[in-house]
Amino acid sequence: MKYCRQCGAEMHDDAVVCVKCGCSVTEVDNSISVGLVILAVLIPLFGIIYWVVKAKDRPRCAKACGIAALISWGVGILLSVVISAGMSAAMAGGMMDAMAGNGAMYY
Repeated sequence: MKYCRQCGAEMHDDAVVCVKCGCSVTEVDNSISVGLVILAVLIPLFGIIYWVVKAKDRPRCAKACGIAALISWGVGILLSVVISAGMSAAMAGGMMDAMAGNGAMYY
């Protein structure tokens, strides 16, 4: 037995149309496209949009793109925080040296 992806009604294996809602039955593509996942990592907004738009048509691929986009966004934010903290510490260290007379002030 299989189920209608629109209403969830139980259907025969050889059914072409759901008898409850009239939705045509098509096989769901369960494959994950590596190219789309890589694109979602490089452009996280694409991954989020693809996840929302294709959640019913290609659920596994959409979920993989959404997860890749969220991870990519998280890594980007983490790197931004680490780099900003490092730059702030470097600038503060340079100013402290200049105030103590240990060298020139760096801008």
